[in-house]
Amino acid sequence: MSGLPDIDGEVKDDAVFPKEKHGQASFHSDEEEGVIDKAIERHLLMKLDLWIVSWMTLFYLLSFLDRSNIGNARVAGLQADLGLTDYQYQLAITFTYVPYIISELPSNLLLKIVGPQILLPAIVTIWGIVTMCQGFVHNLGTLIVCRVLLGFFEGGLLPGIILYTSTFYKRAELQWRVGLIFSATSLAGAFGGLLAAAIQQMNGDKGTRGWSWIFIIEGTVTALFGIVSFFVLPRSPATASFLTPQEQIVLLARLRSDKPETRAVGYEEEHFDWAQVKRALLNTPQLWILGLGLFGNGMTLFGLAYFLPSIVGAFGYSSTKTQLMTVPPYAVAFVVTMTVSFFSDKYKMRGPVIISMNALALIGFGLFYANKNTQVSYLGVFFAVTGVYCSAPSFCTWIPNNSAPHYRRASLLAISLIVTNAGGIASTWLFPTSAAPRYKGGIIADLVCAAVPMICGVINMSFISWGTKKKQERRGEILAPYGGDEKRAWRELGDNHPDFKWLL
Repeated sequence: MSGLPDIDGEVKDDAVFPKEKHGQASFHSDEEEGVIDKAIERHLLMKLDLWIVSWMTLFYLLSFLDRSNIGNARVAGLQADLGLTDYQYQLAITFTYVPYIISELPSNLLLKIVGPQILLPAIVTIWGIVTMCQGFVHNLGTLIVCRVLLGFFEGGLLPGIILYTSTFYKRAELQWRVGLIFSATSLAGAFGGLLAAAIQQMNGDKGTRGWSWIFIIEGTVTALFGIVSFFVLPRSPATASFLTPQEQIVLLARLRSDKPETRAVGYEEEHFDWAQVKRALLNTPQLWILGLGLFGNGMTLFGLAYFLPSIVGAFGYSSTKTQLMTVPPYAVAFVVTMTVSFFSDKYKMRGPVIISMNALALIGFGLFYANKNTQVSYLGVFFAVTGVYCSAPSFCTWIPNNSAPHYRRASLLAISLIVTNAGGIASTWLFPTSAAPRYKGGIIADLVCAAVPMICGVINMSFISWGTKKKQERRGEILAPYGGDEKRAWRELGDNHPDFKWLL
């Protein structure tokens, strides 16, 4: 059982299958994708994109906006008004990540138990309220309390979004969708600068500072969207009211043709097992190969998210112009991310994107470090933001693409994002105002962190090629202990099953 209608046997609706494909069409065969009506399939994907991906993109846009708007608030006067030293400001940001990391794995394991249609909207609504409360803080202590709560409730969002989205799409279709969702970080950076520039003009309205209005307005919008989403999201494909029964059948056929483990262990049938978490930690070389790369990507990504306004502001621009000057690099990153993600899915490649985009980031950080010319340094910002933000979707999809079944995938995804956010913690100490305007120490660290994912990408591609060959050579030996019990073999072996194809 997968949570969708049973589709073994004859299907007679011409809206779903061409006439010549009727007859005894079993979706447990390798030819199952061939019996799907392509027109229905295109309409199905359009519905999924509009209903699932658009809401997940909105969630992550609001998430990144509310997490990183403290950088805009800093430029608008938060640090000065609260009398914070650089150390205290960085400490407040660091406190965001500790509960953020702690909540990621438990939240992902709870996702199916509680139901994504409940857990994800609840997360969004609560952190929106916490964001709004940041507008009323008056000292370091209350700011830290808000940042701790923000991190705790927001931590489960990204792994939950990716895991939830992956239940609706083929593996080779996932990066473009995750790329679109993750491009929300670029949109948040661009939109956040524009929004902050506009909101800070409210400085003094009702006796409230401009930086306070940034938190109050953006947090209120987030909470409202969270409440609405309770009435929008389906639990799974089986409960998606926007799909017709025929479209549900086609969806299951597509998933079974792409994810053979769903034939034996469906989404609804699989139950939580700590053994899957243990196997994820101890029997997944790809996670540990990519670990340093994930850490490096987290350092560069979150470092730019929190400190790009400060970096650009060091060029000598006014507060409002600084907010506006952060917009173009994020806009370019959005376009490039969507383009690269499309081709990454088309050619089923993740590693080459990570390698090439981090090379671009390396050039960007190098330009910023080696030049005192403002225009050249600003050009380096474009390269750095584009390279870092464009490689993140490949990291976010490579591990779930290459892991199965559900709870193993959930565990690996959460762990990979924990490592990424550990890099986020380190990034909070890279750009103190005392190091302005060149921020040499932070830029050197980012140069190293852009190089490491390139090396990890090469090593992981080599491992996948070698591991795939070994699985086929040892097929009989691997499957022998299961004595033909396909369900137990898929449940215990998951992506180590010889029939599971890892993506490069």
